[in-house]
Amino acid sequence: MRSIMHFYLRSFYASLEQLKDPQLEGKPVVITHKSRSGEFVVSASREAIAQGVSESMSARHASRYCPAAVFLPARWKMYREASNRVMDILSKFSPLLEPDSFDKAYIDVTGCHMIFGSAKEILKEAQLRIKNEVGVASSVGIAQNKLLASIASRLASEDGYIEVKPDSNNEFLRPLSVRHLWGVSEKIEKRLLALGVRTIGELALIPEDLLIRQFGILGSKLYRLSHGIDYSPVMPLYPPALIEIEHMFDYATGTICEPEFAEVYLFRMCDCLAMKLWKRNVQASVVSIKLEFEGAPTISSSYTLKASTSSTKAIYSGARRILRSEMHGAPLKSMKLTLSGLRLGSEIQLSFSGDTERRMKLNAVVETIRSRFGEHAIVCGCIA
Repeated sequence: MRSIMHFYLRSFYASLEQLKDPQLEGKPVVITHKSRSGEFVVSASREAIAQGVSESMSARHASRYCPAAVFLPARWKMYREASNRVMDILSKFSPLLEPDSFDKAYIDVTGCHMIFGSAKEILKEAQLRIKNEVGVASSVGIAQNKLLASIASRLASEDGYIEVKPDSNNEFLRPLSVRHLWGVSEKIEKRLLALGVRTIGELALIPEDLLIRQFGILGSKLYRLSHGIDYSPVMPLYPPALIEIEHMFDYATGTICEPEFAEVYLFRMCDCLAMKLWKRNVQASVVSIKLEFEGAPTISSSYTLKASTSSTKAIYSGARRILRSEMHGAPLKSMKLTLSGLRLGSEIQLSFSGDTERRMKLNAVVETIRSRFGEHAIVCGCIA
């Protein structure tokens, strides 16, 4: 029997903002994102949710529900970095990890009990590490498939969990609103309400052929989901096949990077990528650079390293080779660095002088400092 968990980080973006600024603690915080169709809520703190604010609500409506709310624009880079830290934690328990978004993920721990203990022991350990290392709460659903696990995680309390046992699928789903099912949009829900169907239990009583006549192919899917049937696997989609970092030289204000300073930024980017490799226990064999110049064509180039590595020095050496061959005196507007050819493992050749061992210890210390005080709390220097 499969054992699948769905981790849901409640109020993820808002919680991160509150951690970043202690003055926001206890205040209603609303994170918004602007698009062509308007400004919408993408996250809200517990305090704002209690006032009626919800995701996808327009910022204007949110301000009416909660006039005292602190509205902040979404900072996707910060959220992505925090999300990766959460995924790094979960990936330690199973390779079958499928991020659902920045704040959600499926993980299949079937068969992992021989190493990490029961499913409950795994989720409690994961929740504790997420709380201690990232500072956010998570709700978890455990079930035999992704559908039931995702529904359970949304119903679970903060830092709590709900387990749906195989023999209680129908009992769990029966009283819930049909909006909990995948594919049930507001429009579909209204059509179901017109048929007198409000709960999943009522939907499950309708014959499949009747649902197909009403909703087409979706009708067959609704029939299966209403009975808790879902065979979709958890895909091993983390860590990604690429690790990337990009630096925009304050393009919005017109500030650009002069050629003589480019290698300084490059070293810092290589050090950041090396730290990510080290944390994920992977090595890279190919380094690629994309350079956007002021008044010159954008250039992309790659270099295959002599051996797979997670060393800042080796990565920087390859990246600098590209940079020096492609820089022609034009100022830089942006620089993107990508590592590919990733493979698991961190095999290293120990040195008689102890340089490698010291670097490993330094990595551990730097990561401890950054995890507590932020990514930019400490940086490595570059000597030309």
